[in-house]
Amino acid sequence: MAIQTKDQKHDKYEPRPEALDHVLITGSLLLPYILIPLTIWRAVSNQHLNYRKGFTYKLISFQLLFSFVSYLIYGFFFNSIFAYIVGVFFINFVLLVVVAGFQLNRNERYSNMVEQYKQVIFIHKINHIEEIAEQMRQKPISVEKDLEYLMDKGHFPRGAIVDGELIFKRNDEVGNFLDKQGQFTSIKDSVSPQRSIRTTNTLVDMQANPPQPKTVECSGCGSKVILNKMDTKECDYCGIVLH
Repeated sequence: MAIQTKDQKHDKYEPRPEALDHVLITGSLLLPYILIPLTIWRAVSNQHLNYRKGFTYKLISFQLLFSFVSYLIYGFFFNSIFAYIVGVFFINFVLLVVVAGFQLNRNERYSNMVEQYKQVIFIHKINHIEEIAEQMRQKPISVEKDLEYLMDKGHFPRGAIVDGELIFKRNDEVGNFLDKQGQFTSIKDSVSPQRSIRTTNTLVDMQANPPQPKTVECSGCGSKVILNKMDTKECDYCGIVLH
């Protein structure tokens, strides 16, 4: 069995480059250093996408490298001052080191975040996006995008987010996933374990065996009304909402 290095472990959640990413990198050969602000603007506009944060720094690193190569080529043909080129090299080198550090830090943070997602969802059985966001201390939109990305790339079992709830397609896929993960380390936050992972198998069971109506007694006048499980209705006599 191949042993993953620390960097490989943290990089495995990085997204693949999109068409625009390729344009920004190769375009740096023609327009050195000019396209980097566009990458930064794109990163700011996509700041809710946690899985892209480390990749953004990698993209900037490539742009710095390609820009400097382009600068050397221009300097060779236009006889730029050698000392000036050396100065640009050192500035570029420092920026590359700083950006690479940010990339490794973001990748490590996201890798740890994925492990926390696994614990919250699969160990503590929390499936509502709002509750997951509360446990992760993230915005619900960021949690939703993270989970959609992880399911789409095969890092989580297949599923979907329906009405703010994470639902997996098959029980056996969830079971196989947990078998492969092995033992999770516990997290500090205490969350309720009294829940179950929702799957489409469960939804089919609910459709085949719908919940039975219930009798509700009005707390105001004492009259009784028959309601379905999720229904609400005003009392015909005193107006109190029954549910």
